[in-house]
Amino acid sequence: MMASWKRMRYDHRCHGASSRHRRGHGHADLGVLTQRLAMRAKKQDTDIQRQLLFRQYFPKGTEITRYIRYLNAVADEINGRPRTTLGFRAPAEVFAELILADNCRWQTLAQLLPPVETSIPWMRAASDRRESLMRRKRLALGSGAHASTVRVMAVSALAAALIVVTAGLPISMSSVAAAATIGFGPPVEIVAPNPLGGLFDRVSCTDAADCTAVGYVFGSNAQPIYATESDGTWGKATEVSIPASLGGFGYFVGVSCTGAADCTAVGYDANTQPFYATESDGTWGTPTEIPGSPGGSGYFASVSCTGVGDCTAVGDAFSGNGQPFYATESGGTWGKATEVPIPASLGGLGYFFGVSCTDAGDCTAVGRDANTQPFYASESDGTWGTPTEIPGSPGGSGSFDGVSCTSARNCTAVGVVDANTQPFYATESDGTWGTPTQIPGSPGGFGSLQGVSCTGARDCTAVGYGNTGPLYATESDGTWGTPTEIPGSPGGSGSFDGVSCTSAGDCTAIGVDGNGEPMYATTTTVSKASQRISFGPLANKTLTQSPVTVKATASSALAVTFTTTTLAVCTSGGASGATISLVKAGTCTVKASQSGNATYRAATPVRRSFTVSKASQRISFGPLANKTLTQSPVTVKATASSALGVTFTTTTLAVCTSGGASGATISLVKAGTCTVKASQSGNATYRAATPVRRSFTVSRAPHPAAATRQPRRWHET
Repeated sequence: MMASWKRMRYDHRCHGASSRHRRGHGHADLGVLTQRLAMRAKKQDTDIQRQLLFRQYFPKGTEITRYIRYLNAVADEINGRPRTTLGFRAPAEVFAELILADNCRWQTLAQLLPPVETSIPWMRAASDRRESLMRRKRLALGSGAHASTVRVMAVSALAAALIVVTAGLPISMSSVAAAATIGFGPPVEIVAPNPLGGLFDRVSCTDAADCTAVGYVFGSNAQPIYATESDGTWGKATEVSIPASLGGFGYFVGVSCTGAADCTAVGYDANTQPFYATESDGTWGTPTEIPGSPGGSGYFASVSCTGVGDCTAVGDAFSGNGQPFYATESGGTWGKATEVPIPASLGGLGYFFGVSCTDAGDCTAVGRDANTQPFYASESDGTWGTPTEIPGSPGGSGSFDGVSCTSARNCTAVGVVDANTQPFYATESDGTWGTPTQIPGSPGGFGSLQGVSCTGARDCTAVGYGNTGPLYATESDGTWGTPTEIPGSPGGSGSFDGVSCTSAGDCTAIGVDGNGEPMYATTTTVSKASQRISFGPLANKTLTQSPVTVKATASSALAVTFTTTTLAVCTSGGASGATISLVKAGTCTVKASQSGNATYRAATPVRRSFTVSKASQRISFGPLANKTLTQSPVTVKATASSALGVTFTTTTLAVCTSGGASGATISLVKAGTCTVKASQSGNATYRAATPVRRSFTVSRAPHPAAATRQPRRWHET
């Protein structure tokens, strides 16, 4: 039964603590409580040991504020790791038992923590579901340095468990249930292929209802995962195994797709090296490291592709000189990681968090520098310019976490203000960046934007997290609307980390829900009408019938466009892609799409497949006249309906043999029956023809005298 912490009864053992808290000494009481709990839960697990655990994830000298998004997952792993001093039990389990065993501790915490709703049975499940309680990503505990401090404290079992108590509880959504019309439908959970759960970090869509999301599963053996949406239906989350040479585990944190089932994902592995993996025709290749990271280690944070085999990934070093870097793939070949030096005026170091490219060699990357200011760097014709701060951040500092460009030097970046944890944006127009501007009105006065996707200049959708769950904000014609939380997340809370829009009002957002599982949500634009595509079956064709013209109609009467998803077999071209060129034998799949307009939503794409086969051919080979041995050799002729050359062989080698060009010269060996076989083996367009056989009689020539000899008369001697 749900019970408000403010309404819990305090027994006599807790009155003293209650009175001291009211007199302003609550923090001292919490310190005593935490000290006692730490002594019982940790025993001989010293600070040095905890630091060694922490340094397995973050080398000494690492600036923790750069990795806020990963700290909760690290706390999850460390606090869920069995300890010898605890009888091979996890600190999270021990903490939950200690809290539940003493009602006074419950009541002391009740006075010190915010008024949220929980239930005793929910907390009693902590020992069995500790991962679900502890893996909360960027909940409403603040951001920037404060959040990093909280997460670093989480390395101790007690502090991490306190985070669970304050932030891991299911949040009542009653306060947002009456929100205005939302642009996104309720988030939907996709269970990770690991009992510890996982998250989606980025998503890329190539068409309405055709998206790929990537992320990773939690745990000490974390593996990158992906899930694909095809025609509006999401498949299951699937791991992409990290090879042993890359340390055996790793994380996907960015993805960019150039076609359905043709994507590139980036991240970092257990060797603290950036890597990439490529999906081709729905099959993911083996993750591969990119050498050359400044400082010897680093990670990719984002990737943007402008064509198959043409991508740019950005990130920064884990240690060393703290410089951002990029790597470029051209024609399917990746170059080494290359540093983009941060000038001294920006504090001498910085971090790339997002990149967007409009053409090969023309990209914009954004992030945060050592001055805690948002900055950008632009690549033009393959050359990166000097990183430049964008002054005027509300509150004096901030960070850009995502960027989307609709054309060269026309971009929108979003992020969070450090001082008051509010979302903000900045727009670049024709190469000039405007002043960063806060987007007011976040529910509960708290919000952060993590990703953005623009479908036109000054028409964007950004997503992130708010006070109790995921939120989004939309820009239309240059005006940003109020950030809006999306109710209904599984587990009661969550965060959006990435978004991809294929047209105005057609977006997909991904992240992690309150259960610590990946989730997605799609936009629901109530003002637009639905439409459907009528696309009938396609008849099978032979290669000689290329090209084929396809037709489809939309109920909206808007024009339908066509693409093929089997480029090795067939390609689309001409007006609206309706001309299908047949390349080779196989199955050709044509996708009909209608992207919608201001009145109609994008239609669900319709796919039709047909078989492309080689054409048949036949051989014309007339009868052959009888021959005598003296008429050798004999030349034979035949034609194929394909106009391909016909070859000849004999099947009666004792009587005749074939030779010369194409075997058309038949040499007669002795009297008998000669059989000649005409064949045509086919090519890429035609099947082999059925062979045709022709036979003729080979006889001896008559003796020359026999033709002139007179018959003898009876009386002649």
